[in-house]
Amino acid sequence: MAKIKKRIVIGAVLITVCMIAAGIVYYRSQHVFLDYIYARDVKELDRIDASAARVSELNRCTELEYLSIEHADDAFFSQMCDFQKLDYLYVIESDIGEKSMERFNTEPALQSMIFSLSTVSLRGFHPPGLKHLLLLNSDISDMEALSECPALRYLDISRTSCGEQLKSSVNAQTHAEIWHLRDSSIFADLDTVRDLTLLRTEILDITGLLDMDALEQLHVDAGCISDAYKDALKEKGVLVTESE
Repeated sequence: MAKIKKRIVIGAVLITVCMIAAGIVYYRSQHVFLDYIYARDVKELDRIDASAARVSELNRCTELEYLSIEHADDAFFSQMCDFQKLDYLYVIESDIGEKSMERFNTEPALQSMIFSLSTVSLRGFHPPGLKHLLLLNSDISDMEALSECPALRYLDISRTSCGEQLKSSVNAQTHAEIWHLRDSSIFADLDTVRDLTLLRTEILDITGLLDMDALEQLHVDAGCISDAYKDALKEKGVLVTESE
């Protein structure tokens, strides 16, 4: 009888140990700050939760080329180092102020950035090599600051608000949300942008678009721009493509 009890106790202990070990493995698989992730020269990290990650551990990834991060704020970004090889940065559900945006100016290899479901101030933001910028489903301020981005070629601001110039409303019948570009002067000085995308956006003013020196293509949804506006842009050499 004593032997049976002993075996039961030993078995229970082993099961408990296994469960704890399994929990640790799962926990480690979900969090960026674990040593085993950084034991090798990782080049990509996807959907890192900044609310759980330790910046000091992230900064050890000196070979990073792609980083996707969510729930970040100014405090997190202020502690991030400059990643010399970081080419692509995807920021999700984050609140990013001027100081955080300025720190991206020292990322030498950064060419593509996406901000989604975020609140972003663009003041002081001018990464020297940034070519592609997507501001999606977000609330943006200081759009004019992008005129200081010397290499910016492609800009997508679909389903995004920018003060009174670009804001959304909800259709009372369909309950669909649509954005309205009422003042396009926010784009007037973006003279390096060749390709501009404004999906789910009704174009109510094109004066600023006509002032964009390098603009070659404008992508909008069907029915969101008048024929008169399309003709005016075409005369300037801008190809307007409408998606269904």
